[in-house]
Amino acid sequence: MLTSYSMKKADRNYLKFLEKKDQIINEVKDILSNLASDLLSKFSTEKYIAMFTRHNDGDKLEGLRSMSTSPLLNRLCIERSSIPGLVCHHCYSVNYNNLRKSLREKLERNTAILTTEIIDYDLIPTIIDRYFRIESFGDLQNVIQAINYLNFILKNPETMFAWWTKNPQYIKQALQQMNIEKPQNVQIVFSSPCINKPADIAILKKVFPFIDKTFTVYDKQTTETINCGKLHCINCLNCYKPGGVTEVKELLK
Repeated sequence: MLTSYSMKKADRNYLKFLEKKDQIINEVKDILSNLASDLLSKFSTEKYIAMFTRHNDGDKLEGLRSMSTSPLLNRLCIERSSIPGLVCHHCYSVNYNNLRKSLREKLERNTAILTTEIIDYDLIPTIIDRYFRIESFGDLQNVIQAINYLNFILKNPETMFAWWTKNPQYIKQALQQMNIEKPQNVQIVFSSPCINKPADIAILKKVFPFIDKTFTVYDKQTTETINCGKLHCINCLNCYKPGGVTEVKELLK
């Protein structure tokens, strides 16, 4: 079953939310350990396989679709969001999740489905998208999720995927368990945890040779040349196409 969510520009509630952000994150921590398992019982894996987000109305990802999970149900996301200096401390995904109830519910459902069991290959959908993003809001939280994403990528060889993560260890484990190399139709983008501090791709590749690019966020005082943000992703595609730019740099929103 394929459904989509249309993104809109943040409204005035965004400013109100920022004032309560830390309180909301702390409240989420208290229920995190039980919430994903509670959600799973509400949804049938066979009925709901793919919940895609369609990005519209001037959003950076306008014209693309993505499949994502909830940062509010990811222990690593929550822990990192409390650490100043990390990009997760400024997480736009948490903001959107709390502003958009319908989006939050869809990402919760995805989390319940994708992280708890390996989906039967025959139930994985085929798509006709030329380009597709893996994780535009959340991140990996276990090897099961990584296997489900890899199977989705393998089943759609004509689509070029870009997959963002701060947790490549789960991709490594998934590739080992599946006994495969990284599919050629995906670019894996390591998202640098620290603001103004790009991850060293050469060092990363020694442990995670499947990483293709790095993505780093810089503050407005940076003297670095920013190569992300001026165009919609669909008009740039540096993160989606093999070769070319390997260090993607974006200004902090």
